[in-house]
Amino acid sequence: MVKENLAKILLDFLLESNAKDPIIKYFRRTTISYIIFLKILDFHLSSKKLSIDEMEKSTIDISSRKTLFSSLEDAVSRRYIIKEVDQTDQRKINLIPTKELIKSFETWSENLVSKLNRN
Repeated sequence: MVKENLAKILLDFLLESNAKDPIIKYFRRTTISYIIFLKILDFHLSSKKLSIDEMEKSTIDISSRKTLFSSLEDAVSRRYIIKEVDQTDQRKINLIPTKELIKSFETWSENLVSKLNRN
């Protein structure tokens, strides 16, 4: 039953969650910012470090380097992500989600799972 309604469920959820959370809305505005959002949280939840270089390599076919760096700088200036020098390799800069971003993701993902389970 979920298959038949999946597009509608996801569309409704997209519109609802954008209205409820400005952080989620911010990261959904472009494909690259949505990828940044998901990739940073994926690494964080897996207890792995995500460097800017790794992010760049994984988005090379999706976005220009300039667009990626512009999106990252904007997210940093809004205090959604933190750039942190790696402790073992001072040349690396890691991307860390802020507590606010993690909280928004947790709420967003719990709501999505709940909505999918109801249908």
